[in-house]
Amino acid sequence: MKILDLTAGRAGSFAAHLLSLLGHEVARPFEVGGKSDVLLYHRAKSRVPIDSLNAIATRSDVVIVDEGSSDRFGDVWGSTDVSRLAGTALVMKLVDVDGDSSATGFVLDHALGSSSELPAGDPYREYDGPPVAMPGKVTEHDVGVQVATAALAWAGHHGVLELSSAQATLVTHRYSVDYPEAEPEILATRTLNLVIPFGGVLQCLDGWVEIALLTEPPWVAVAHWLGDPDWSRDPQFPENQFLLDRAEQIQQALRAWVGCQKVAEVVGLGDKTGVPVAEFKRIELAIREAHALEHGYTEAREGFFLPSLPFHPAPRVDSSEGSITTAISPDPAAPLAGIMVVDFTIAQAGAHASWTLAQLGADVIKVENREKLDIARLWSPDRFETSFAFIEPNAGKRGMIVRWDVPEGAAVLDKLIRKADIFISNVRPDSLEKTGFTFERLVELNPRIVYLTISAEGTDAEHRKRPGWAPTFGAASGLGEAASSPGRPPMEMSQWADYAVGNSCALGAVQALRVQRLTGNPVLVDTSAAAVHSLLASDTALARQLGEAETGCRGLMLCYDGLVAFDSGDQRLELPARDLTRLPATDVVASLRARGFSAAVRHTLDEIHFGRNGFGIDPFWRLDPHPLLGRGRRTIRPPWVFDGRQIGQTTDAPWFGQHTSDVATNAIGFCSEETAALLASCVIG
Repeated sequence: MKILDLTAGRAGSFAAHLLSLLGHEVARPFEVGGKSDVLLYHRAKSRVPIDSLNAIATRSDVVIVDEGSSDRFGDVWGSTDVSRLAGTALVMKLVDVDGDSSATGFVLDHALGSSSELPAGDPYREYDGPPVAMPGKVTEHDVGVQVATAALAWAGHHGVLELSSAQATLVTHRYSVDYPEAEPEILATRTLNLVIPFGGVLQCLDGWVEIALLTEPPWVAVAHWLGDPDWSRDPQFPENQFLLDRAEQIQQALRAWVGCQKVAEVVGLGDKTGVPVAEFKRIELAIREAHALEHGYTEAREGFFLPSLPFHPAPRVDSSEGSITTAISPDPAAPLAGIMVVDFTIAQAGAHASWTLAQLGADVIKVENREKLDIARLWSPDRFETSFAFIEPNAGKRGMIVRWDVPEGAAVLDKLIRKADIFISNVRPDSLEKTGFTFERLVELNPRIVYLTISAEGTDAEHRKRPGWAPTFGAASGLGEAASSPGRPPMEMSQWADYAVGNSCALGAVQALRVQRLTGNPVLVDTSAAAVHSLLASDTALARQLGEAETGCRGLMLCYDGLVAFDSGDQRLELPARDLTRLPATDVVASLRARGFSAAVRHTLDEIHFGRNGFGIDPFWRLDPHPLLGRGRRTIRPPWVFDGRQIGQTTDAPWFGQHTSDVATNAIGFCSEETAALLASCVIG
């Protein structure tokens, strides 16, 4: 596939960079910036003279532009509107709104309510306090991942595909932003899950570790670590993990024990007992580890170590096998229509990846049974069917119950897999093998299958048994350390980290589907969650190797009626000496933007939810009525608009086994009598 990169901002440049790493032909004008930009964004692109852009554009399948493209290349085109190419190519347009054509990740995080709470102290300062937004260019890079996914999904169609950087940011942060309106019970359990302080960031004798205690087996193991204290033999254990009066007792015991151990001892014990534990690593050291180099997560170039694709094996396109120019689906309103996905995911990261495929039009069938169900259903007590952690990343899917642990149920699932295009799971690799759903066996059933998995740190012998959650992904990747301020503990990643992993897995899925269509062969792709986070923070990893320091500044300004988030990028910004508390925040934002700086009014989650944000958009849409809630709920909408039409699915998440009969009859092909017999014997449903 031939791609022309005309972007001026980092998100679009990063998207084109990812596509070039995946083997697509990406052309870029000579204007590429300094050494850091070349290494981070353009190292695999071909550089072309500006005066040849018109000729190259007419031969391109995809042209990627952003709000800064017109300023940089408008004179060459003779027009500032590159949409005129939409008749012969897919024009991917990364749009910013409300007048800010260069919104940085720091400003997006604050304007959209996705940053954490403000630290104590004077908010009018240069950004040198506790982290309240993602470091470096992480948010821009995550937006770039979503742009690359959309480009691959819609390639072969002609038209203008717009993607809002603000909306894409909200998609990744939607677990924090998108709580259900008028559902106090769901909101209360969501809050409970977020605030109980079990495990977390703990200090050892020689460093810091992240311990993520979220499920029953790790709790039992930790009880043995601590000498099997009395509370672990309580008949109600581990239900006591939900009781606040026990939380501090458990936390103090764990903190004291960890403080007497070395990092390697705690990590090793976690591996032996199945407890998610990770060392907080420096990112420039994490990317140099042997398995990162062996798996291709890191690339050595010009004496530097650079994070690369988080996939193993990477689904690259070989130009000798042909070019990807045909649309997957003839319907641009559903570019993955006709693609069936068997969804074995649990919790957040995997579920968000398959949610993305569903929003792109794929038929995603979530498979569960009563012994092996999505644990996110259990994270809201007494709300099994409407647990917020479950319904949010599972909207747009169908649900089926199959007892695959009995021969009759396994045969049903085998028939479903024979019909499928994609199988996806984020179950730990060694646990997935025990179910029998290995890549080798699924290829025997379906030689055209795309087999996708998500692992914590890879599938090699050392890491395949290592469990992981969002906090441990951030620690192992180096992102948690990179996000921390000097002299303070490392930063703990939240659900944002899971959704970012899901975005990258979706990119790998669409690329793998393209490769399978091109070659006719089955495709295996594992997405390393830790490698995803290293990739998103690649600018920090390179800056440390180059010994570079930021020349600009970012922070918060206190104005008359609120706070303003600002980011000067690579430029120096002299903070005004006069008292800004006499000026409206909107006036300060306008003044900063007029000087070429990124700025927006800071908003809270409540303000975003009820219609206020710094970019003048309504990020929500309403889903179809949920059969158990009795009405449709508002949720963050997908970020894509094709030729003026909002793209996405409006059905809500399935209740447990909601579509079992439908899938058995209409997807697998059982007759009504066979389906009834399977239901009666409890093999399905």
